[in-house]
Amino acid sequence: MVLTDQHYSLSAEIPYWLEKARDDVPYYPVENEVYPYHFQNKALGHFQILRAFDNPQNGFQVTHF
Repeated sequence: MVLTDQHYSLSAEIPYWLEKARDDVPYYPVENEVYPYHFQNKALGHFQILRAFDNPQNGFQVTHF
């Protein structure tokens, strides 16, 4: 699959979804789970979260796909 600017744009948002206090995200990323890039456009494909890390003390959040 060729990744487009749209893929990169959508995946850049996902680390911010790790914050459990948020109620405006479609899901909280979980390691080893597979998610669609966009729930309304499944043609964009899917990705797997390999690693997810959230440090609420300093605000650092990261996901590895």
